[in-house]
Amino acid sequence: MANKFTDIATKEPKFFFKGDTVIWKRTDISTDYPNDSYTMSWKAILESNANTSFTATVTTDGSAYKFTLDNSATASYTEGVYHWVLRVTQNSDNETAIIDTGDIEVKYDAFNHAGDTRSHAK
Repeated sequence: MANKFTDIATKEPKFFFKGDTVIWKRTDISTDYPNDSYTMSWKAILESNANTSFTATVTTDGSAYKFTLDNSATASYTEGVYHWVLRVTQNSDNETAIIDTGDIEVKYDAFNHAGDTRSHAK
């Protein structure tokens, strides 16, 4: 098993638990979108309620983009499946484009959860 704090994933996770710190890097987009000319934005929108969303803090790490969801923030996220989008902004003129999408699931807080943890299918 890799150390999640030092061996940072290179793609968005498929899921995480409320209250966790979640970190990943994207090195695959740096060639097309060098971070001295572009800025990334990442947002996830709850599948069952588009009014519920959260964003990742995006920083640079060398030539890579680093995405962070802080544990104090994830503790309050609504459980469920979210659709995420990755948007690039060209710094010179603020033009934007969505360059990647996917799904991510927010699961219950394993250390502060009381009640049924089964999925709806069960």
